[in-house]
Amino acid sequence: MISKGIWNTACFLWVAAPILSFWPGSHPKVAFMAWWVLASVLVLAMSFLQPAVHRVNVFRWLLAACLAVFSVHGLILYQKDSFQFGTAWLLKAALILSAATVVAEREPWEKLFGYLTFCAIVQIPVVLLQQFGLDTPWGSRYGTLGQRAGLSVLFAYLAVNATGRKAWLFALGSGLTTSLSGAVVALWKVLVGLRRWWVNLACFLGTFGLLLWVQTDARLLTRLSVWTDGSFWRRGLLTGHGFLPMSGTFREDALKGAALGSVRFTDFHSTWLDWVARFGLLGIAVLIPLVWWVVKSTFRQDRKIASWKVWSFALGVFAGAVQSAEAMAILSLLGMFWFMRLNK
Repeated sequence: MISKGIWNTACFLWVAAPILSFWPGSHPKVAFMAWWVLASVLVLAMSFLQPAVHRVNVFRWLLAACLAVFSVHGLILYQKDSFQFGTAWLLKAALILSAATVVAEREPWEKLFGYLTFCAIVQIPVVLLQQFGLDTPWGSRYGTLGQRAGLSVLFAYLAVNATGRKAWLFALGSGLTTSLSGAVVALWKVLVGLRRWWVNLACFLGTFGLLLWVQTDARLLTRLSVWTDGSFWRRGLLTGHGFLPMSGTFREDALKGAALGSVRFTDFHSTWLDWVARFGLLGIAVLIPLVWWVVKSTFRQDRKIASWKVWSFALGVFAGAVQSAEAMAILSLLGMFWFMRLNK
């Protein structure tokens, strides 16, 4: 009983670390990653308490892809700074992906989804306290994540994997963040589920209006101009830019304290563009087996395709296109949840 409780606590902490963590005086992104790495070490150390019940290979594939791109930029194209950044990146990826494998092989997805739901519900009182101007360990806005896009995608993932009223409530929560990153797919999912022609027409008109709004929103226009610039291809079509901070990207200085170090974040606000810019055609090639597995697992079925598979796929593609996993650890966590359920 005690060993089971220790193991359950380790699994919960692994899920909660990139959502609820904080460290006084440090940037939230640094705190999330630091605690997630420590929680991963705890999971690996306690894995002997719970035997594996089935085999999960998807995270091993991802780790092999990480090793491949590191070998190119950290060893073959050796530069001192790139090697240092790349070693730290590979170490974090190895610990987190190894812990994901251990957890997925020992715990049912439904149980882990319950932990994730709890972390999402915690956002409600935290946001209310922030709205009333009260201090919280996570700052003054957007719950424990500090970013409305992170909250939006978190609630959207819960919405596409829930049914009935729960799906509606989570979709509403995603919409209330006012971020399109998760709200578009979450609201579309619950509206299309009504199965009325006029609702589908409204969805179509709403999407058309959204596209018009995108053309006039300054922030999104800025993103589009960066995404369509294409200069990152000229920096290295084959191997990409590597692990060093990239130029021509969005920047955020994490110099709000030195408790966990000072880091400068650079990204394209797009997970897919980040990967391509950093690792080029080589990065695309090493992910082809994973992409093929995701598409096959989602759409190749003898019977009717499960609704959650289609909407999870849509959310993964869309959220990954407009937000960066380098900037938000929550995207990586939700991606792992997606793969865990696909692997069942």
